[in-house]
Amino acid sequence: MMTEEQFQAWVNHAHLSSEAEKLIRTIRESPPSRRVQGGRSNVSGTYPSRKMEATIQFESNKVERAFLQHCEYSDDVIEYYDQPPPIKLTYLLEGGRTTTVMKTFDYFVVWRDGRAGWVECKSDEKLHQLADKTGRYQQNSDGTWSFPPGEEYANPYGLMCIVWSSARVNWTLDRNYTYLEEYFRDDTTTLDPERIVRIKSIINALQGILLSQLYAMSEICAVEEIGLLIARGELFVDISTYPLKEPEKVPVFTSIGLSLALGQATASQTHAMVQPHHIDLATGTRIIWAGQSFTILNYGDSTLYLKDQQGQVVSLEYKVFEGYVRDGIITGTIKTETSVDVLNEAIAKAGPEELKRANQRMAAIQGHLEGSSEAPMSRTIRRWINRFKMAEHLYGVGYPGLIDEISCRGNYNKRLPEAVTTLMDKVIDEHYLDPRQITKKNAYRLFKETCEKQGLVPASYKTFAKTIALLDTTFVIMCRQGRRAAYQATAPSMATEMTTARHGERPWEIVHIDHTLLDLELLDSVTRKPLGRPWLTLMVDATSRRVLAYCLSYEAPSYRSCMMVLREAVRRFNRLPQTIIVDNGREFKSLYFGAFLAMYEITRKDRPPAQARFGSILERLFGTINTQYIYSLKGNTQIMRNVRQVTKAVNPKNTAIWSFADFSQQLEKYLYEIYDTIDHGTLGESPRSAYTRGMDTHGNRPFRLTPYNTNFEISTLPTTPKAEAKVIPSKGVKVNNIFYWHEGFSSPLVARSSVSVRYDPYNIGHVYAFVNGTWVRCLSRYHEHLEGLTEHELKAVSAEIRMRYSDHNRNTDNYDQIIAQFIAENLDQEKMLLAQKRASEAKTLRSHITLVKSDAESSREPAPYPEPPQPTELFEELT
Repeated sequence: MMTEEQFQAWVNHAHLSSEAEKLIRTIRESPPSRRVQGGRSNVSGTYPSRKMEATIQFESNKVERAFLQHCEYSDDVIEYYDQPPPIKLTYLLEGGRTTTVMKTFDYFVVWRDGRAGWVECKSDEKLHQLADKTGRYQQNSDGTWSFPPGEEYANPYGLMCIVWSSARVNWTLDRNYTYLEEYFRDDTTTLDPERIVRIKSIINALQGILLSQLYAMSEICAVEEIGLLIARGELFVDISTYPLKEPEKVPVFTSIGLSLALGQATASQTHAMVQPHHIDLATGTRIIWAGQSFTILNYGDSTLYLKDQQGQVVSLEYKVFEGYVRDGIITGTIKTETSVDVLNEAIAKAGPEELKRANQRMAAIQGHLEGSSEAPMSRTIRRWINRFKMAEHLYGVGYPGLIDEISCRGNYNKRLPEAVTTLMDKVIDEHYLDPRQITKKNAYRLFKETCEKQGLVPASYKTFAKTIALLDTTFVIMCRQGRRAAYQATAPSMATEMTTARHGERPWEIVHIDHTLLDLELLDSVTRKPLGRPWLTLMVDATSRRVLAYCLSYEAPSYRSCMMVLREAVRRFNRLPQTIIVDNGREFKSLYFGAFLAMYEITRKDRPPAQARFGSILERLFGTINTQYIYSLKGNTQIMRNVRQVTKAVNPKNTAIWSFADFSQQLEKYLYEIYDTIDHGTLGESPRSAYTRGMDTHGNRPFRLTPYNTNFEISTLPTTPKAEAKVIPSKGVKVNNIFYWHEGFSSPLVARSSVSVRYDPYNIGHVYAFVNGTWVRCLSRYHEHLEGLTEHELKAVSAEIRMRYSDHNRNTDNYDQIIAQFIAENLDQEKMLLAQKRASEAKTLRSHITLVKSDAESSREPAPYPEPPQPTELFEELT
């Protein structure tokens, strides 16, 4: 972002008026005017921008996010702001009536050359729809779009109003920006100068060497070194043309100048190649050579390959071929592209019986066409030959002339009177396509009765049912059962061109996080009483389908589950993902989760609501866990789907035998060893193998390692709404109505000052405060009673206390003392016992996990799991 001095210099350079300067200042100082939300099919989210030193919102993954990446890495863009303050626009409606609206544009952009203005991002398809519907958006002669009402508002200020359509996105460049983003943001790694000189000397000797060839020289240059050199501009790759995901297609140069020079030389050599006149050198072109028909099969740098009618391949040098053409020995050019299209279309329309008859006719006339048959021709044979030659003359191939177009025969015009057809459509629209979901029979009875009242002869029930069957299935379900039910019948989205990689292009580029309530009843490990069903939170890598981390808890999904699964991922791999895809749950919208993602520069993408296919990776995995593992355990709740058939003997609460700790250990074995090593149906290999191969191919990227230490653990802890607490002398800091103390608070420099605080939601016995440049652990005065108490339990206790002291003793200064006394008095009560039993089961498991590693351990990749035994043996052990 620009400083005040830089902004003033930019204003002077742009020669803006005082009104325009004031308007831009207001935009720069204002927060986003609205919080974006995903629609029915678009993916929204937040993008961590280093240029803007903030997270920027986007409302669509295909247009707005691509525009954000363009702004982030374009040298021409200085600043860009999301959701600027709304402006008042006036324009005409279709009927000629004038209307005034408050319009919030997607972004406001400041360019280096003195331009500035509002930007509206929309897909090209949506712009065409709006142009036809409202006329507010207009397409220019060069294919770009404009928004005249916005231009009328911006022009008096000397500003711009731009419409950015999806047609302007270079998807190869966008993919490469995503691929290189971690390299762009690495400003700490120092490369060995000797290795850089060695790498550049190789490329200098072999300008245009393929990236895959460089990767193969692993002893000389590592994948990470090449990526950093490209990102820092010390090596040149045309990232707007070549996808780095496909290194076998990417030429590498030492500079852009050499790339352009060598590229022009190659182009001139290709252009200078002499092409034979009058012959279209394309695969499939037919030529006549000495009266015989040949087809161009292929062509190389100096040789042309032809195929005759018998299938024999003949090769000719270009010089000989050009001489034959010049002398007239080779003549005629018939493109078979049209012939192939016609032939394919004819075959596609014909049925098996029609093709069988056409083949018989072809066999009957083959000898007469070649002149090898001396049998007399009947009128039928002559008719077939005429049809064959007519089709050959029109399309270049005669076979379609032998196909009978039986499907085109007959009278397909509607025979029902128009009044009956109109009435039938009306009854279907008003009665059948209705949430009442009446049957076809009842709808037909209404139609028949209405026809009789109007003196019309009704159509048969067969015709009525056939008319309904011709309706779009998705539309019918949506009208009768609603949009969510219709979603199940919606056709999958088929991408006709490569835009963004749906599941990423390497491990840790995209991960999914979601929760599910497991179909399993668990018991208390001591009393053997049922404690309920646990929640499972998973983090799964989208590219390799590997389970990176899991969190098991009795607590419903919350920001605590999200933080714990992120902490577990760093504990296992010392890594955090580049992008996280989540649903629209409140836990993912929390301040703590968003602050953590911003701190570690992680992009968040929100799946559209009620669109399960956007999270299909996790949804399928949840189903796999149930069918492969959970449903093989005692106490699973499959039978509860038919609750009326459940008896005491088969009730899962009575048949359950698994405790929280035992089940968690076995679940970890299943996720990290069994599922991890079994071939995945989509990948064709195991998730672990796909993960290892992806890391080897695209680099380990050690600069992205996140050490698992005390500082990271504290960064995953939540803070208070104000993020700070005032140090009160002799009492300390007050967090969640409880005072905490540390010796550092005694210093006169710290007393009565505000310090940053964080608390552990799984242990409110202590908090952390940032004092004198370091995080210190602060304890409550009643640490012995509060230690181990979770935030969830604190809320339950607080509710009891509020009820007990609602009519008297409203002084909250001794709040922590009241809580401590209350806990001590009620430990034997059933209500507190159940909550504590659930929490203690989870604490027992967490106590086995090392929360802090040494610096030496945290700086390297964790050791891989030992080779597991055969899956069948482990599965028997689990069950």
